Amino acid sequence: MIYRIKQLSFLFILISVINGLSYGSEIKVIYSNDAGRIESLKTIEKDNVSFVSGTELAKLLEAGTFYSEPKKKLDLKFKEWRVKLSAYSSYVLMENLSSADRHDDILHLPVPVMPSEHDILIPFNAFMSILDAVMPEHLTYDDDLKTLEIKTALVNITGVVIQQKSNGTLIKISTTREFPLDSYRAWINRDLGWLYLTIVNGISDSISIV
Repeated sequence: MIYRIKQLSFLFILISVINGLSYGSEIKVIYSNDAGRIESLKTIEKDNVSFVSGTELAKLLEAGTFYSEPKKKLDLKFKEWRVKLSAYSSYVLMENLSSADRHDDILHLPVPVMPSEHDILIPFNAFMSILDAVMPEHLTYDDDLKTLEIKTALVNITGVVIQQKSNGTLIKISTTREFPLDSYRAWINRDLGWLYLTIVNGISDSISIV
């Protein structure tokens, strides 16, 4: 019974928060290094503040994600930073993954993150300054034109390390973004003794990584 009451209380809070939301405009997302790629990001308006889906934004930024539905918590993982957001909170925890001491920074949004069904809603304009700091790509947002330009890195595979182990060979590939597991393809030419590995949408400088 207590658990049931907690469920109903959470549902009431969620409905109360969602009440007053309205669909806004769409943000046009363009990739300056990929002229053929154009995406869109829907906004939701509340009290003159534009919110966007956290999971949809992460997908457009090609960030790794971890989402907890019970906690309404979303982590965005970039090359050098992990950004943690939680519904009902205006605090943003930033974990520096490239620093030796792995220190954390805490930033404050002017309005709290809101809950959504299997997602969170992030105040977009306020979050832009954080995105500009943590992303290896350059971001330019035109609020008048509702256009977000992402200048993606021309090279997203930055290094390869091959290590001989007692039970085989370990290959470590350094990248500026996360690639889905189904992006990798590998096969062996047994006549030549070569291992061929391809990564869909992977771009490397073959001279610099040799």
